[in-house]
Amino acid sequence: MGKFFDVKYLMNMTDKYGEKPEIFIVCSRVRGPGKTTSVGMMVLNKAIDTGDKFVLVCRKKAQVGNYANGCLKGAAELLDPDYIVEERTGIKGLYSNIYLIKKTYDEEGKEDEKEEIHVGYVVALRGAYEIKNISSLFVDSWCSIQDEFITQDGSYLPDEPVLLQNLHTSLARGRGKSVRYYPHFMMANCIDILNPYFVAFGLVGQLHSDTKKYRGDGIVYMRYENDAIAKEHEQSKFNKAFKGYSRENEFTDNSWLVDTSTLCGKPEPSWGHPAYQYNLHDGKIWMRVAYFYNTGLYMLDYGKEQGLTTYAIHEPEVGECVWDAPGVRIRRLLREAFKSGQLRFRTEQVKRDYIERL
Repeated sequence: MGKFFDVKYLMNMTDKYGEKPEIFIVCSRVRGPGKTTSVGMMVLNKAIDTGDKFVLVCRKKAQVGNYANGCLKGAAELLDPDYIVEERTGIKGLYSNIYLIKKTYDEEGKEDEKEEIHVGYVVALRGAYEIKNISSLFVDSWCSIQDEFITQDGSYLPDEPVLLQNLHTSLARGRGKSVRYYPHFMMANCIDILNPYFVAFGLVGQLHSDTKKYRGDGIVYMRYENDAIAKEHEQSKFNKAFKGYSRENEFTDNSWLVDTSTLCGKPEPSWGHPAYQYNLHDGKIWMRVAYFYNTGLYMLDYGKEQGLTTYAIHEPEVGECVWDAPGVRIRRLLREAFKSGQLRFRTEQVKRDYIERL
C-alpha cells in the first residue's frame, strides 16, 4: 500500500463467502490517510462518467444544506482545481442536491459560463423515516457514504443503526427491483470497538488490536495504518507544543479491550475484599458483579449472590430478572467501565460470554 489510502483496496475485498459485500468499513487511528478523499474521488468520477449519483449520509437535519463541501472539496479539487462543490436544498432538513460546478473564462479572464453536473444528494439519518416517502428521488444513485460514523465523544442518535438500516432500505429501492445491490461506505478516524454500529454488525469480539482486515457476511472491514503519516503527526510543531497533554481522547483505538486475555484473571490482593453489587442473568447463565473500593474496579464472574437484585443482561427472558430504568443504568455503567478498562473478568470465558451478550 502507498502512503495514502486507495479505495480500490476496499473494493477488491470479498466477504466471508467470497461474494461482493454491501457494507465497506475503513478506519484509521490518525487523520489524513485520505479515506474520505479516495472514496470521494471514486464517486465523483463515476457521477461524471456515467451519471450515477451517490448519497452522503449525515446525522442531523441541521447539517443538510451545508455538509457536502466539507466531505468533497478536497476530492473535487484533485480531479480539477477549477471544480467547486455546491449544495442546494431540496427539502429543508431532509435532503439536498450536490452539484459539481466548473467555471470557464473568456480571453479577458472574465467569467464566461459555468458547467454544472448533478452528482449526488445529502440526506439526514434523523429523517430516515421521512425519506421513505420520497425514496423515488434517489433511484439514480448507486451507493451511500457515511463519513465519521464513529464519534470520538460517544454521541449518537437514539437507535442510530436502526435508522441507517431503514434509510438503506429506502435508498435500495428502484430500477425495477424492490431491493437492489446498494453498497454503503463507512469511514472513521478512530476505532471504538463498542460503538453502536460494531455492536449491530456483530463485530465486537471479532475485531482485535491486531486485526487489519475482517470479512463477515455481506460486510468487510479494513484498518488502514501508515507509519509515515503517524510520524508526521508526532513531528508536527503544533502537536509537540502540547507535551503535557494526553492525545488519548483525540486518536482512539480501544480494540485491545476484546483481545482474548486482556482484563482477565484473579483479583490482586491489593484490590481488597469484593463487595458484590447485583446479579446478571439472561435465562442461561448467571453472573455476579463485584466492586473493589480500593481500586474502583468491577469484576464479572459466574455465580449468583443470594439477596441481591438480579438484572437481565440484555432482555427479560426470565421472570426473576428486573428490566427497568435502574437495570438500564447498570448495563450502561458496566459498558462504560469496560470501555475505560475498569471492568475485569474472572476468566476468558466470562469475558467471551459478556461480549456475546452486549
